[in-house]
Amino acid sequence: MLINQLFEEENSSNTMTLWHGGNNLEYSYHEMRPHTKGNWDHGPGLYLTTNFHTAVKYAKGGKKIYEVTIDKGTDIQNVTIPLEDGVNFVKKYCIGKYKKQIIDDLKDNMNRRGHLFLNAVVNLCFNYQALSTANTVALRRFVVDHGADYEIVRNYGGRSDDTVVVVYNPKIIRKVKAVKTSDVKTSDFVKPIMESIDQEYYMEEGCGIFAIALSKVMPGGKIGVISAINGERWSKNIHEFTHVFYHLNGENYDCKGKRSIEDMAKDFHLEKRQYTILGPFDPSIFYKKYMGNSDRKPLYGTISDINKAIEQIRSSDMKSLVH
Repeated sequence: MLINQLFEEENSSNTMTLWHGGNNLEYSYHEMRPHTKGNWDHGPGLYLTTNFHTAVKYAKGGKKIYEVTIDKGTDIQNVTIPLEDGVNFVKKYCIGKYKKQIIDDLKDNMNRRGHLFLNAVVNLCFNYQALSTANTVALRRFVVDHGADYEIVRNYGGRSDDTVVVVYNPKIIRKVKAVKTSDVKTSDFVKPIMESIDQEYYMEEGCGIFAIALSKVMPGGKIGVISAINGERWSKNIHEFTHVFYHLNGENYDCKGKRSIEDMAKDFHLEKRQYTILGPFDPSIFYKKYMGNSDRKPLYGTISDINKAIEQIRSSDMKSLVH
């Protein structure tokens, strides 16, 4: 079964419906409102949940429970930005005493990863508590202007049955309806959700996990490895593993979908003469030889991790993988 077939079969809806506990949402959902200090641990946005009981908790004190329908869009975890944009935002909006440290952290993040994910800006601003209440709105606009609509936060508060969607872009909100607890069916207590692929993880340390997961979902292919020529060898007999991908029927796949090896290499700032391709490897042999959860293997990944990646592929908005 190919990725586009998965998308067609499992992602027939272009919307998600979730819960919210709050007040006057039917009148204010289109607004970008300021967030008070410490009250936006996953970014300044509208917090929706798959779990009805979480919404009930936040509706205490005479507030309402809402059923909210949103368009499926782009998860912030899958958006990268120019370093210059992140630095300019910090210079303009962050509290003075935190600016240098945040900029240094952004540069370090860029140097280590080869690209800067948009959520790094959000996380650093929150971790340093570097924004005034008013400037949380500026951060939300910055996120939307750079193409992110929301962030999907799995296992919210350590609960496996609670996924939170932090909506940054109010334009994706399609419907807001206040509901009574007595009208909610037990079957709706936990809403299903089409989650986004966690590209930040699966482009880097989890790339082997994702490639093996793809081999389970779309069997019959081989594993390939992009290896930077000037990279640090893992051992005398094992080359640098820069990025692992899956090859099937003449096409190459990773967590960003079907694309060329050249495009994958560009994510690591590698030109053609700067890398070689290792493989092809049989997926089961590759896993046994190169993956595990000990220092004796160059790539991290257990059977449990692979199964989780398979679940994420099958429950995801697969548009990000269709080209």
